[in-house]
Amino acid sequence: MKTRFLLPHGQGARLTRSDLIDFEQLLKDSIHAFLPFTGYSLFFPASLPEEMRTGNGFSPSTALHLSNENKILLPLFLRGEFLGVFVAKGVKMRTSKGLLANMAGMAELCLEKLLLIKAGRTDPLTGMLNRDCFLAELSREIELIRDCIGPGGEMSCQLPAYRACMGVVIARVESLADMQREHGYAFADKVMQDLAKTMRDMCPDQSVAARYDENVFTMLLPGALSSACHKTARVLAARLDSVVFSKNMLGERVSPKISAGSVAYPNDLDGALFELPPMEQARIILQRAHLAADAAKALGPGRAFAFGRILREGGRITQSLPGNRIMVNLGRNVNAREGCRFLVRGNGKNNGSNGSGPVEPKGEIVLLEVMEDTGMAEVVLLGDPLTPLEQGDRLTLADERMASPMPEVVGQDASLLLPDPVTGLHGYQNFVLAASMAARDVDEFSLAMVRLSLTADKNPETYLAKAEELACLAADLGRDLFGNKVLGGRLSLAGAAFFHPALPPEDAQQAYSEYRSRVMDKAGVDTVVGIAYHPCLTFAKTDIFDNARKALEYARLLEAPRIGVFDTLALNISADKLSLTNDLYGAMEEYKRSLLLDETNTLARVSLGICQARLGHYDQAKRLFEQVCADEPDNHMALYNLGYASQRLGDLSSAKDAFRACLKVNPDHVDSIIRLGRAAEEEGALDVAENYFQSAAMLGDGHALAPRYLARLCIKQDRKDQAKDHLHQALTRDPNDALSLHLLAKLYLDHGEDAAIAVSFARQSVALRPDRKPFWMELARAFEAQGKIDQAHTALAKTAEM
Repeated sequence: MKTRFLLPHGQGARLTRSDLIDFEQLLKDSIHAFLPFTGYSLFFPASLPEEMRTGNGFSPSTALHLSNENKILLPLFLRGEFLGVFVAKGVKMRTSKGLLANMAGMAELCLEKLLLIKAGRTDPLTGMLNRDCFLAELSREIELIRDCIGPGGEMSCQLPAYRACMGVVIARVESLADMQREHGYAFADKVMQDLAKTMRDMCPDQSVAARYDENVFTMLLPGALSSACHKTARVLAARLDSVVFSKNMLGERVSPKISAGSVAYPNDLDGALFELPPMEQARIILQRAHLAADAAKALGPGRAFAFGRILREGGRITQSLPGNRIMVNLGRNVNAREGCRFLVRGNGKNNGSNGSGPVEPKGEIVLLEVMEDTGMAEVVLLGDPLTPLEQGDRLTLADERMASPMPEVVGQDASLLLPDPVTGLHGYQNFVLAASMAARDVDEFSLAMVRLSLTADKNPETYLAKAEELACLAADLGRDLFGNKVLGGRLSLAGAAFFHPALPPEDAQQAYSEYRSRVMDKAGVDTVVGIAYHPCLTFAKTDIFDNARKALEYARLLEAPRIGVFDTLALNISADKLSLTNDLYGAMEEYKRSLLLDETNTLARVSLGICQARLGHYDQAKRLFEQVCADEPDNHMALYNLGYASQRLGDLSSAKDAFRACLKVNPDHVDSIIRLGRAAEEEGALDVAENYFQSAAMLGDGHALAPRYLARLCIKQDRKDQAKDHLHQALTRDPNDALSLHLLAKLYLDHGEDAAIAVSFARQSVALRPDRKPFWMELARAFEAQGKIDQAHTALAKTAEM
């Protein structure tokens, strides 16, 4: 729902009127425990109505019984502060003055309960959400997004793209420990409180902010794309860093040093990480946000960095090693891979740059081995032999067009590219050139990439020695199996790549199965192999390196023997990764290639249809789903998505047939039940629709989906109180349900209840879905009910632009 800062700065634990809106369902249940009623409402007068005043100092208020209307009005007082009035409707009981006074006291106890709940969710110093609560919010958002983005699990093309992403921003106060040491803990606490207030004023609607650690603030941005997430981080870092505090009467000025990092989900996670539980993913996201903040810290105070940019421009040299090798701060945790090439630039201190233009590269490196948080690289070339690469030099991921270009070696013989004298393998750069030249002379060939498991070691020299030992083993086994003249290269410190003219992929797979067995016998380590081949579809010869990497990624997901051949499944995995980052056109191309390799791959066809539907091409999506259903009549994913596409095309009869067929295959398919309910609702069969929605609520995730639809039915049947209950249930499970917020605002306005609450709900719905014209119209109506005519006109002007 709304941005959650539950305790105002500097005032300790207290409830506010906005808290009552957030906790409305819980407040209703607490009061219902001692006062049975059939309906209720909340309203917030400026002061306590005169009829409810007692005039004594012991109890400032009493409940008011309107017997002719079967209502009891409960004053909501907490610790002497008037918050509002709870109206219990449909009350049938006799009362006395003493009982009414006691009811007012019991209502205050209910507020005390809410205050305790609130205190358990917040940081006592700043009033922001605490660490555990923020992780819970983040985990829930991850779960919602996972439900949105297929493939994997229950895929659906109905889910809107705006819901399938989010951003996380952290702002780290790097100087907190220094402030505590130099100026005292009380002053440092005051700084953190003021920074929290500044952050509170800056946060966008619907964001969730928290104090995650002693010196770390976090912000969750539901629905935010990576660009918006990074922009928020930049603005936040600059604003917080500019806050200046006066220490004493002499006017000593203290400024915090802020570093900010941002992570976009799902863009910045990939592979097996999506299979982890939501809470585990949440912690990984926060850890990656810290990595981004580390990169920002290296740039200086008041800077922000996006996790997705670390690999491209956040790397630095950390150590020089013998043998033309260096260590860098890029590892698997920032998605670095063996073979990545980087341009090296000076750190700006001693390179003669005045900062007015780009710094000339000092050289080029290629990653040989990637560990968890570091990598080892080989120096490919130096711009000036008299200017060595140094610790702190910055790395920029080299664009393929900026790499050492192949045309310079055209016409050369591959034998001129001399291999390493120890292993007999070419360096990665030379191998790419040698293999490219060798491929020009043959029509059929295969390329295998081999990775041997290398145990991490804190001592770089020990690690390097072990890597060299495994690299020699990889090279020797390659020569034993494929002959002394086999063209091989270093894929990584403990890996190799081999070029095989005229070797079919089936024979290559069998040969590398023997290769794996020999590695296990000699070194006792596991081996992962990726094999690509040419010709394959319309791929050019130079595409084989990229295809072999896709096969290697596929092999990493397999159980032993971990040998992946570039095939339809490897393309599926590549397409899935593109789909998860919302690169739908790129994903569609990969799915189409997957189908060209295997036209019976129904998973690829369904996934392609989902991408088409997400782009609004429902007719094309429908044809794809029909093909799958014709081949596999029991494919419930295809049946459901066929129904959805038909419904969006206006073919309600075909849609219902598809949903019913889906339920025959999978009787517990919640989405199909809800879709049938929606169809019945559109046809005016409200009782039938309610039965469908109630059935869905009893199954799986239906308890989270059904309340919104039940509320719509109740509104049509003028059952206002039941509609409110259902909508509050929906918001309890998903605070960012824009439609439920919109319907609540409409309910409050239609029945003449407090316009301030309606404005709050309408604002939140518009913040979540600014593209929905009815939401803006409801916001304008709410402003008008509040008497804010200018703001109402502004909201109406928005609708004219749509």
